Order: sequence, then C-alpha cells, then structure tokens
Amino acid sequence: MSDIFAKLGLTDQFEACTASSAFIQQLAAVQIPDSAFNEWLFQDFIFVRAFAHFLASTISSVPNDPKFSFLSETLKGGFDVLKEEMRIFKEKASDRGVDLPELPSFSASLDGELAQDGAHLLAELRQTILRFSPFNDAYCTFLAVDLGAKSLSTFAERIAVLWAAEIVYLTAFKFVLRSEEFKAVAGESLKGFMEWWGGNRAFDTYVDTLSAAVRLVLETATEEGKEVVKRGITKVLDLEVQFWDGSLSAGK
Repeated sequence: MSDIFAKLGLTDQFEACTASSAFIQQLAAVQIPDSAFNEWLFQDFIFVRAFAHFLASTISSVPNDPKFSFLSETLKGGFDVLKEEMRIFKEKASDRGVDLPELPSFSASLDGELAQDGAHLLAELRQTILRFSPFNDAYCTFLAVDLGAKSLSTFAERIAVLWAAEIVYLTAFKFVLRSEEFKAVAGESLKGFMEWWGGNRAFDTYVDTLSAAVRLVLETATEEGKEVVKRGITKVLDLEVQFWDGSLSAGK
C-alpha cells in the first residue's frame, strides 16, 4: 500500500476497496457469481469511456513546470492504452457471452477528446444504455463532468484522483493474482484478464509515475490544497466501494 494513504489518514478506506472488498475477496477465492463478474465487466466497459475523457482533461492540465516534465508523455501513453483496454473488454465479454453496449465514439486524439463536453458524453450514455447503473453513473459523472475538460478543477485534484483510481485496480488485482485458490482454480482467460492490471509491469511503472506526481503535488500544496487532494481521493475510494458492491449486488 502506498504511504500516501497513510499520510492522509485513508488507510482503512483504501483497504475497503482492495483486499477487504467482498467482490475482490470472492474473486480471489474464485467464488464470485458469474452474474456479478459479468455485471462488473459490463459496467466497467462503460466506465472506461468516461475515464478516457477524464484522462484527456488531466493531460491538458499538466503544469508547464520542469518538475512535472516526466509526466505528460506517460499520461499520453496511458490514454493510448485505453483503446487496447476496450478491445480486451470486448474479447473477454465475448468469451463470457456478455453483450456490451455501443458507446459514443472514442476520439482518436487528445484534442478530439478535449473538444467534447463531458456533460454531453454522460447524457449520451444515459440515453443509449438501459443498464447504466447508478453507481457507475455517479463515478462517470465525477470524472467526466466534475473533473472534465469544461470544469474548473485543478491539476492537483485531477492527478490525485487519477492515481487513486489506478492504484486501487493495481492493488486489488495483485491481491487476486496472489491468491492460492485463484492460482489453482481460475481459468487462463480470467487469469489473463486480471493480469492486465495486476500482473503488468508497464502498469506498475505507470502507477509509480503517478505516485511520484502526487507526492510532488503534496510537497508544495498549501493546507487548503492538501484538503482538496484528500477530498478527491476520498471520493474515489468511496466510489470504488460502491462499484464493487453494486456489481456484486446486481449479480445476486
């Protein structure tokens, strides 16, 4: 676990959406109902579309400051990887017989994504996807509207939220992959899916880079600025719990 959570007093909240999450524990034990996992897969595919807009917004807000010179290319690489991630979701959904929805077009460029209005994107999602769950709507709204390209949110808040969302997935799926039950029982397709986040050295490096950026932000932030960062991270952790729990409940 990152020391940043400890410094901000958020250790318990982080644990609640990683190793202590019922969804993650059941997945690690290979006891999660197929319907619950399929619900997560369906909703997370939609989430990636809103996340792409948020990531583009974060990239556009990186300060022209030498101490953050390492960050822009890393984030742009992360944006490009989302296209591959959506392809993997489609492949795994097909394997499991899950029909994914048609989503508003994914812009091929950062400029194209930034030209979009996050609120309009969310309106399109709500209009075209009947199974757009409330927990997913809340998370997508936070990222694509509250922190989107047209919002007044700061780089500090955006980079902290991005890091928190990514380190939750990294940590949660590493926990799953370390489980002896998972190693022994899970099929190769499921293992490969979890390895996209939890067994991917490039993703480890990506999250380490985001961690370094958040540390720099906190080193120079005022007390008020630190509170803004903490509120953003806390919001992510709460939304992650809702996402896991909501997927598990929908699968019952």
